[in-house]
Amino acid sequence: MKIILVEDDQRLGKLIQDYLIPESEKVDLVNTGIDLKEKLDQENYDILILDVMLPKKNGIDICRELRSSGVNIAILFITALNNQIDKMKAFESGADDYLIKPFDFQELLARIKALTRRETKIKSLKFSTLEWHNLIMIPEEKKVKYEDNDLHLTPTEFKILEIFLTAPQKVYSTDNIIDKLWGIDTIPTYNTLRTHIKSLRKELTKVGLHKDFIETIYGVGYKLKPLEEKSSENMKIKSASLTDNQKNNQERNYQLPSQKEEKLQSLIEQMWLENQDSIYEDCQQLLDYMEGNNNLSIENAITITHNFAGFLGSIGYQNASNIAKKIENLFKDNRLNIQEQKIRLKIVNLINSLLQNLFPNGEPILQKKKTIFNKNNIKILVIDEDIKLANQLIMFIENPQISLSFCHSISSCKKFLHDQVYDLVILETKWQNNIIINDSIFNLLKVKNKNTKIIIYSKDDSLENRLSCSKYPINAFLSKTNSLETLWQNIENILKENQSDSIVNPLYNILIIDDDVKFTAVLKEKLKIYELPFNINILSKSETFLDEIKKIKPELILLDLEMPKLNGLDICKIIKKDPLLHSIPIIFLTSNFVPEIITQFVEAGADDFISKSKIDFELYPRILTHLNIDKS
Repeated sequence: MKIILVEDDQRLGKLIQDYLIPESEKVDLVNTGIDLKEKLDQENYDILILDVMLPKKNGIDICRELRSSGVNIAILFITALNNQIDKMKAFESGADDYLIKPFDFQELLARIKALTRRETKIKSLKFSTLEWHNLIMIPEEKKVKYEDNDLHLTPTEFKILEIFLTAPQKVYSTDNIIDKLWGIDTIPTYNTLRTHIKSLRKELTKVGLHKDFIETIYGVGYKLKPLEEKSSENMKIKSASLTDNQKNNQERNYQLPSQKEEKLQSLIEQMWLENQDSIYEDCQQLLDYMEGNNNLSIENAITITHNFAGFLGSIGYQNASNIAKKIENLFKDNRLNIQEQKIRLKIVNLINSLLQNLFPNGEPILQKKKTIFNKNNIKILVIDEDIKLANQLIMFIENPQISLSFCHSISSCKKFLHDQVYDLVILETKWQNNIIINDSIFNLLKVKNKNTKIIIYSKDDSLENRLSCSKYPINAFLSKTNSLETLWQNIENILKENQSDSIVNPLYNILIIDDDVKFTAVLKEKLKIYELPFNINILSKSETFLDEIKKIKPELILLDLEMPKLNGLDICKIIKKDPLLHSIPIIFLTSNFVPEIITQFVEAGADDFISKSKIDFELYPRILTHLNIDKS
């Protein structure tokens, strides 16, 4: 199953993507519906999950355009809009299902699987027989029978009945039926469709079916009327039974509900830890906006709170989600009078209430530490069948100097150790089915590289296991009852052992914003010569600078003056007016070095400026000065 998800809230999108990945062959995440048709043409996806409120173009319009251009992918809407009119718009645009945020993730998965099953059946209908109780249709032969009586239908009546039989419990709007029946060049009236359905009903009654067999759902559309004496599984597709291979695949994919619940809970906890810093910063940004201390727009404020409501509700923070929804509604209802004392005070109180609800201690719980080693690329191998641990470690160890690898089977870990030398191995000694790590892995580690450090991180904390592991040159034995923070502290200590210069200057992120890619490539190489602990990031598209700054959190910015879409002066002014970013030193690099420009640099708030012709002599000492690095 291949899924494409369109969701502009990156936090919620990542959560949905991570939850669905184990259940799917592929889950691609995009933030807007722009060029979605091209993506669908390039890749054969099974399901499109589409948010309604998207930037630039909303999901309803996107869905309508896809359907009018002949795209037949199953479409599931997810949205915070919860009223009948919005639902009708979604279904009329061509949606197959509709789920309200915040939603239960297991319900999301169930809806996706139901749509996938239905689409698989529809694709096979050309060579299949459709049955609804005693009503039988053979699409390939254009035949319909009811209790041995042949129905004589026009081509249009046949198509209408076929639409209903492919999904007999679905309600079809008139627009939806029209879209499936007629091409875009021939658009009939609703009266035309009603006439065809009236005629079809007449033919059905001739063979003994009730006149309301095709039921009218007033204000919505049509559906087949259920018959109580029959099973709810009314449509059967005659096909061969599952092959042994298909049955094996089903068995491998099966998980007990408790296992899935545990996995989901772990994922939600991980996503909260991963995103709490950015949520805290967004709350502070909203407070600054209400105090007039930043240039946030009312539309951005609405988007932030709207995304809060969806994400927080989806991870179980329902009270916080409700507060965010109240703030969003206040922003929407008071666009023109947002700074009125009564309105402003109400919003500020709600934001503070949201912060108190999410962060009772006044700040995010887990502050990630930036640990520095004197080696640039530290390789760590984790040998453990627990995929959850792998995901947690990826989130917890945010260090650009460390490269993590994982193997989840005993046989594959031997290949890992043969092919690569690792600085440290984290090893689980007890596996499912009571498989025990044997001597060969320890011996392989010893022969391959005696300097490889070994940490046992095991759920088996028995004295017997500890004695068994102590025979080998391990560096630490930890029970999994210990937290990841304790594990990380041991990793730090072990990696720093026997290092003559274990602690060096901090690793500094430097962001270069310049559209001249040739110049920035040369500049990056020149900075590397000094062998200082720099992470050098280059951005050539100036209009995306805010997203890049939030992502890499630079300690210093090197900024070009003249760029095509957004010049350096405007970027500098925006940064210096942002209370969360204004302390980042900005050094202008320019070839246009005249007194008028220097005045503009100062007025924009720049910390320094250097001529591009003098960077070989001046840039290095200026960077050291602004980063407070010892020049000795």
